[in-house]
Amino acid sequence: MSENDLQERLSALEERMTDRVDDLGRELRELVDRRIGELREILDVDPEERTRALVTYAAEGVRRELEQTIAEAARLREGTGALQKAQEALTARLSGGGDPPPWRTNARFNVVYRAEVPSYIAVYFVGGRTDRVSLLIGDDDPPAKSYGELDVSAETTSFIGALVRPGEHWMARAKRGTGSVKCVVTTLY
Repeated sequence: MSENDLQERLSALEERMTDRVDDLGRELRELVDRRIGELREILDVDPEERTRALVTYAAEGVRRELEQTIAEAARLREGTGALQKAQEALTARLSGGGDPPPWRTNARFNVVYRAEVPSYIAVYFVGGRTDRVSLLIGDDDPPAKSYGELDVSAETTSFIGALVRPGEHWMARAKRGTGSVKCVVTTLY
């Protein structure tokens, strides 16, 4: 290739580059003009309309916050009502009135229970026929580990008590399923 051919090719390339730059400049000017037109439309709106739009926008924000505040107040009102009822029940119990404590219940013998909250299990002799009772506690269902045995017939032990953790299974296993022994569960909150 001669120097003359190279010069011609370089000139043709420069001309194409110039045309391309001109095209890009024109496209950019059109894009800018279009955006300026959009901005003018926004700014040329009637002041009353602009004010109305701003007020509407602000009112929406205030409405959302008000709805959230009302929902929070309703939740607090419900919680306050439940707390007030619990306080009244506790005051009645402490003064000797009211219902017996719901956290203390009688349990049946030879039934597996699962503790939902920390609890104290008490098994004790109340009189009558003799019986032999074991207090079983463990992670298995039914539990296998004995935490004590009440044997009234031998007059050795007339009480068993143990703490049970949440999730543990427990059972007061009686030989006769007797009425001479009671099992009471007290949940510990």
